[in-house]
Amino acid sequence: MGDLDQDGCDDFVVGNMNERFNGVQHGQALVISGKTGTVIHEFRGGMDDDFGFAVANAGDVDADGTDDVIVGATNYTSGAPGEIHVFSGLTGALLHCLSGDDNLDGFGFCVDGIGDADGDGHGDFLTTYDEYVDYDALEWIGKCTVFSGRNAKVLADLETGRDPAVPTHARARRDLEPSDHTG
Repeated sequence: MGDLDQDGCDDFVVGNMNERFNGVQHGQALVISGKTGTVIHEFRGGMDDDFGFAVANAGDVDADGTDDVIVGATNYTSGAPGEIHVFSGLTGALLHCLSGDDNLDGFGFCVDGIGDADGDGHGDFLTTYDEYVDYDALEWIGKCTVFSGRNAKVLADLETGRDPAVPTHARARRDLEPSDHTG
């Protein structure tokens, strides 16, 4: 994650989509100090939204000099469209909350920061997920959507094609040049 609490040691984020509060699944993500093990930030999701399914360093999305946190909430349990949440690593404030288009789309299945892909000074981020194209035949395509950190606009939409054997996991490239983006 980088050194969010400025103590000279890198910190880390942990997600737990099955965390329960008062007997109800809410999910959580914790940012933990790499030096002391204390919790720097605690983020909680909504009821049965699978918040914390995926967590990652979002990069410096708000351009304040501190890495930010991205959390996926797939909503597989509730059956709603998935979500991704981007939080400030410095203050813990919510920077962006984005939703998928379809119920059970798995939006937020894999999340990551990709550096400043569009050259505007803000770290950009992505999510990968499945998108069903034929519910009756259970046919789907793998999708990857890249978002601008500055305004959360879509920079690129990538698809794997209509082959259910193609995995939807993707690891973000952190060495994109501004000329490498599409959009």
